[in-house]
Formats: sequence, C-alpha cells, structure tokens
Amino acid sequence: MVPYQFHASASALEEHLWNHNANPFSQLDLEYEREEFTRWAANHYRPTSFKKEVLSYTGYIPMLKEPEKLSYIVSQKSMYVKLHILKVLNKFSKYLDSKYNTDIFSNYFNRMRKLIGLKWTKPKPLPSLRKLNINVEEVAKYAIRKMNNYKYQLFALFMLATGLRTESEAYVVFKNFDEYYLEVKGIHLVELMMDRKTKKAFFALLPPRLVEELKKLRNRRLKLKAVREQWNKAVSELGLDYMEYPLYTLRKLHATLLKRYMSESDVDLLQGRIPSSVLGQFYNLEHLDQLYKNYMLAVGRLVEELLDEIKANRLSS
Repeated sequence: MVPYQFHASASALEEHLWNHNANPFSQLDLEYEREEFTRWAANHYRPTSFKKEVLSYTGYIPMLKEPEKLSYIVSQKSMYVKLHILKVLNKFSKYLDSKYNTDIFSNYFNRMRKLIGLKWTKPKPLPSLRKLNINVEEVAKYAIRKMNNYKYQLFALFMLATGLRTESEAYVVFKNFDEYYLEVKGIHLVELMMDRKTKKAFFALLPPRLVEELKKLRNRRLKLKAVREQWNKAVSELGLDYMEYPLYTLRKLHATLLKRYMSESDVDLLQGRIPSSVLGQFYNLEHLDQLYKNYMLAVGRLVEELLDEIKANRLSS
C-alpha cells in the first residue's frame, strides 16, 4: 500500500497535519509497512543484532497510530526494553522518511514522543537521604571481596586502579597487559594514547603490587558477563539496585578518590578529559613523578590493601 505522495508538498502537508492534529502514521497500513521495514532491516543489520535489537520490538510499530496506548504500554517496560522500543520506532520513522522522500514521520515521532512523555533517558530521581548515606567505596570493596574467582577480582581491581572508561576497554588492556605496560623510574603505567575526540584515554597508572600479580597471570582471558553477574549479585546482597551501582561504578570511585589528593586538572588528565594538544604539558617525567605519588595515596594504597586482603583469604581457605 502506498499512501498519499509527499515530495514537493511535504512541508505544506506536515503543517496541515499539525494544524489539524492529524497523525501521519494513521494514513498508512502499518502492518504492511512493518513487514517492509523488517525485510529492509534484515539486510542492514547483522543476523544476531537484527533478531535482538529489531525483530523483538517491531510489534510496537502499529501502536504509532495510538500514541496514548503506546505511552501506557511502553512506560510499564524496563528501561532496557523501553530504549530498544524507542530505537526501533525512531529507526522506522526515519525509514519511512527515506522511503517517501519526506521528514514528516521522524518529526512527528519526536514531537509525539515528547508530548506523551516517552524519554530516552531514565528520569533523575529526587535526592534521597538513604542514597546520600551510601558509601560507594564500601560497596566496591564488598563486591570485589565477594567474587569467587581470583582473576575476576584482579580485573575489578584493575578497573578501579586505572579508571578506564568502559569495561570492554579495560578488558582489552587487561587481556593484552604486556603490550600496554610500561615502567619508568618506578612509575608503573599502561600507555594507551587513544584519542577518540570527546573520549580519550592517554595513559593509566597502576600500583606496583597489582602489576606483580598481573604479570603472574598466564592467561588473562575472562568472560565480562560473568564478572558483571558476580558484581551485580554482591551489590544486590547489600540491598542495592545493581542498575544504579554497576561495575562502571569503579571508574566513578576512581575519580572520587583522585579528587582527595589531586588538582582538578590532574584528575581530568587521568580520566582522559583534556585535549590531546596540551598533553605534552602534563605527560613528562617531572610531572608524572609527583602525579604518581598522589595517585598512590589516593587510589594505589586502597587497591593494594584490597589485594593483600584477597591474597590472605586465598591462603587461609
């Protein structure tokens, strides 16, 4: 089924639809369009991504004719499912724009989404005294202690020690530690030099005793999913929501600890928030020497204390 033609009169028609509170999706046979979109998506996504990210959510497409119903049903879903539904509907509206040479559908979808209160992000909760009273450092220490695999514990300590941006990025460096590791005059670090425009990772410091343990590992491969599962289980045991305190919390804790002993510019340097053009002002032996001393006071000392405790528990068990 082909709806009315948009083309040259698209802007005028869009204005007409808005003025008359008309829904452009209601002009289409959305079951037919969904089938067409599904066939198109099958050729533009990898098979696993297509099934997981598209096919599971195309059933919500016909609801575009009933925004209130769509809003109610989607609002009952988890944040994960809600985001996937919105992504598919957004992709579908852009697909229709391209198919019919217009921008009516994506514009209407975005305005409709805002009008019925469907947001991409989770709303920020109101301040809670209970949350303000939670010691994130203690949460991290408990979760790391509870992991039943020494390699997983070392990886968690590595994430805390380095403050790398994502678990996946940390795992790449952890797995290929020998390629990234560098020791210069008693300063232990992994040299990364990843400049990804707004997201950077130039280098990360490490405490010496953690380096010793990492060097002993013959095989540093692990399953990130299993690490997350053990972390999530431990956080849940504390009566906390692991969605609010995910494994990524270790990076945030890393930054919090650094701020106790370092200037804001040094924290930004270690967290990859400075332009690559000024890196040379900071990345030199004279500056790194003092930076490393402060780092050991802020982060390194805690990591080594946890490491010593974990090793002692392994010997006694």
